[in-house]
Amino acid sequence: MNGVANIPVRVTREMGITHRAFIRTLKGAAEGRTFTVIDGEGITASSATINDGDREIRIHLAPQWVRRIATIKLPVTVVTYEFDGHTQAEADAVMARFEIFFRRGGG
Repeated sequence: MNGVANIPVRVTREMGITHRAFIRTLKGAAEGRTFTVIDGEGITASSATINDGDREIRIHLAPQWVRRIATIKLPVTVVTYEFDGHTQAEADAVMARFEIFFRRGGG
């Protein structure tokens, strides 16, 4: 566990999302924080940096790919979040909020 705020906390997720949809959803997930985006349009890596007071959340999106299950094609992107200046508990709290915004469901 990382209880020291000066060691970046890293979290990696494999997400069923395109870069475009991730960046679009990030606008809400940032919850008013300012952020910058470098959009690789899914072909190359994309990244974002969210300013969180005197701390940063850096997000790296690996090139997206397609998972095929029978005739179904699903977009996949490996996303790494790096919390600079956050404790593990603070990073966990931010991730819990992010996961609400990025939650997808079918009906």
